[in-house]
Amino acid sequence: MPTQFSAPPSNIPPAFTQALGLHNGSLVAIIGSGGKTTLMHSLARANAVQRAVLCTTTTKLWEPLPEECPFCLLPTLPCAQGITAGPLARHFPHGTGMCTIGSAYAEQPATQNKQGAHSPHPHAMLADGTPRKKIIGYPPELLDAWWPTVQASAFTESILLVEADGSAGRPVKAHSPKEPLIPAATQVVIGVVGLWGLGQPLHEDTVWRPEIFAQRSGLPLGAPITPRAVAQVITHAQGLFSRAPATARTLLFLNGAETPATLALAHEVAHEVSKAAAATRNASGSASGTQALTLFAGSARTLQGECLCVHPE
Repeated sequence: MPTQFSAPPSNIPPAFTQALGLHNGSLVAIIGSGGKTTLMHSLARANAVQRAVLCTTTTKLWEPLPEECPFCLLPTLPCAQGITAGPLARHFPHGTGMCTIGSAYAEQPATQNKQGAHSPHPHAMLADGTPRKKIIGYPPELLDAWWPTVQASAFTESILLVEADGSAGRPVKAHSPKEPLIPAATQVVIGVVGLWGLGQPLHEDTVWRPEIFAQRSGLPLGAPITPRAVAQVITHAQGLFSRAPATARTLLFLNGAETPATLALAHEVAHEVSKAAAATRNASGSASGTQALTLFAGSARTLQGECLCVHPE
């Protein structure tokens, strides 16, 4: 059954952090493409002043740079008391702060360039030429079992941010049936789309899983990516939020809306998502069981932007 979206509440405040409405114990999954890790670290910084923020992944992500977020390698998730007494304690000296955790380092294979020669991923090298490592996170079911034990402890107020998807650095993607890997206990799912992918050719350099994107959008390979095509993929039966828990709130973050031109592009995407949502509702003949979707256009780096509501027309 296609993913259906209903109009979200009309009193959602304009600030993205307010729209999220995070509270003690919140578990947030970030999926999609084009800025997931940047958004996760920005949200962590925005919340680390008043609570402890843990970041991790159910897939893989680049080991954060020191200026991005502290990192702690934890092959085994600690018991709740271990968060304040074990290796994580130094990151939360006053019960606040932020830290990314991972279970192990991953072997990072070289990618092939267009001539067929192996070359490193563009983000795989640091400025000084040192190889940058990827870290492996934790399975969704393990996080589902672990996070409640943290909340049941006397630990300070805390939230968990989970990058639950991969896109190999592309700004746009289409999901395979087994993606994304969202913990069942997730309360908020943020889907990210990189606006700089729009207008670019539908190609493997721009889109992760371009063949699936072409099939779901009706756009031929090589054609410029349009707002309508992106909206079709988002609202497809196996679209961006199709694996979100039924009880989770969903937010679409259009990343890169930092100029009048890119903000106008974001409005085009919002309009097309609204039309696709309306078509789905009309086809089903019922609004029951629909997901409310809040759309935000802005910058994952600064969290500044404009909150838009998707209203089926």
